[in-house]
Amino acid sequence: IVMEQDRADIEMSLPLGGWFEELHGRLSSVDYQHVEVEPSGEIGTLFEQDGIEGRFVFHLAGSENREGVFGVHFSHRDFSALGEEAFIPATDIDSLALFTLHSIDRDNMTYEFGLRGERQSLEQIAGSCDASDTSWSGSTSAIWRITEQSNLLFSVAHSQRSATVEERFSNINTACGELPSELFIEHAATQRIEIGMPEAGMEKSTNFEVGFRKHLGAVRGEVNLYYNDIADYIYLDDTGIFLDEVQVSRYQQNDALFYGMEAEVSLPLRRSGEHLTELSLFGDYVRAKFEIAGASDGNVPRIPPLNAGLELRHSHVHWQTKLRWTEVRGQSDTGINESRTKGYSLLNYYADYHIPTGNAEALLFLKVNNLLDEEIRHHSSLLKDLAPAPGRSFEIGLRVEF
Repeated sequence: IVMEQDRADIEMSLPLGGWFEELHGRLSSVDYQHVEVEPSGEIGTLFEQDGIEGRFVFHLAGSENREGVFGVHFSHRDFSALGEEAFIPATDIDSLALFTLHSIDRDNMTYEFGLRGERQSLEQIAGSCDASDTSWSGSTSAIWRITEQSNLLFSVAHSQRSATVEERFSNINTACGELPSELFIEHAATQRIEIGMPEAGMEKSTNFEVGFRKHLGAVRGEVNLYYNDIADYIYLDDTGIFLDEVQVSRYQQNDALFYGMEAEVSLPLRRSGEHLTELSLFGDYVRAKFEIAGASDGNVPRIPPLNAGLELRHSHVHWQTKLRWTEVRGQSDTGINESRTKGYSLLNYYADYHIPTGNAEALLFLKVNNLLDEEIRHHSSLLKDLAPAPGRSFEIGLRVEF
């Protein structure tokens, strides 16, 4: 692809009086386009997305042990695809959301709760297959400060998500009907013929999380356990049907369960003057399956497998260097028509040096990815069977902030 993007951002902060202490706002304008170029050099399809997005937050005036905000978030996007491979009709995408978030401290406890309501509308430029819905999300949590160095987190959240323009309108005509098979258009970026759901329902998720964090002291780390019950989960399902050797995939909805854990611990190995050597151990695991028996063999497709590893880091006032080793297991919990992936070892190296430059800050860095030059196929990638991740690569850069 050949891509171009022009973006402008404005951010402001305004002191207020009365009930509100401060207004913080941000406004962004984005003009994005990319063209997909065929091997012959011909331009296949032009994708354009222009829009504006804004977020304004009012901070409540309150006591030291209480904080609260009210806000509004809005966006407008004009999406269009022109050319032989345009599989989504031109659509205006509008959303408007109101939200509030509050935090209260009581002794060694912190309580938080939030609420968000959002209205989204998709309006086709040259058709009548429009969609609009209102979603609601809320969350509450409690943080118990066991000691000054550690805390325990409990949280419950319920969220709703509207289907995106791709999930609704891929290979759908302007009258909300599926295109005839002879008119199906392949999505070149995924090597699939994707078929949307114009009548997609709301995705609803109820999430539970328990976490322990030790954020101060020589040994630091955290562990989180989560359980997500998702009603009408939206996903892209490979049908196993091929048209001209291209896979046909449909957006579907099924109830699903996600549960898993994330953990990381960091401990010092040696400290001498301005030098510090540390070792970090990390890992995460997620299991995702459908609640309806027989749906995609019970497994949600494209779920990453168990991975774990360690990172050795040595730092100084002006420089640091680190070596990161990750072991990724193979994934055999696959959906119907989904291939398995093998495990692999990933070894990365990173180093940087801070260059004193007066009022500015300069950083010279070196990255070496996939030092072992392993063949890596990410299970979450739609293209894992066609193209592996990059092999050994080197990157040298200079970043200056002023």
